[in-house]
Amino acid sequence: MSDGPSKLRSAFLYYPRLRRVRDYVRRNYAGKISLKRVARIANLEEKYFSAYFRQKTGLCFKDWVAQIRVRHAKAMMRSRDYN
Repeated sequence: MSDGPSKLRSAFLYYPRLRRVRDYVRRNYAGKISLKRVARIANLEEKYFSAYFRQKTGLCFKDWVAQIRVRHAKAMMRSRDYN
C-alpha cells in the first residue's frame, strides 16, 4: 500500500474491522467517540487498536477522527453560511 489518503482508503476497503470503525465514526462523529468503544467494534483489545489502526492506515486514530470532524464543520460552514 502507498502512503497518504490512498493508504487510508485501501485500509478501509481491505479490512472489515476498519470498515466497521469507519462506519461508526461517520454516524457518531458529532458525539463522544471513545477508544474503548471503537476497539470493541473492531474486536480488538484497546491497547492494540491504536497501533493496528496506525499500522494499517498510516494515521493516528484520534487525528483521523479530528479530520472527519473538521471536514464536516467545513461542509456545514459552506452550506449554512456559518462563520
